[in-house]
Amino acid sequence: MSHLAHVQIASVPEHNEPDRGEVAYDHILALLGRLGYEGFVGCEYRPFARTEESLVWLSRLWCLR
Repeated sequence: MSHLAHVQIASVPEHNEPDRGEVAYDHILALLGRLGYEGFVGCEYRPFARTEESLVWLSRLWCLR
């Protein structure tokens, strides 16, 4: 964990919001928290809808921090 400074997330394989696709980011983000990760999590994706609508996933995952 001491070597991680930044984690980048997006859905796989479409590269949309992180709550879509094959990767369970709720699990990964919770695990990073349990392991003591204190770095940044960046989101670089193509919104499926309007940007404002695409941020709904964040409120669901925010409680994992």
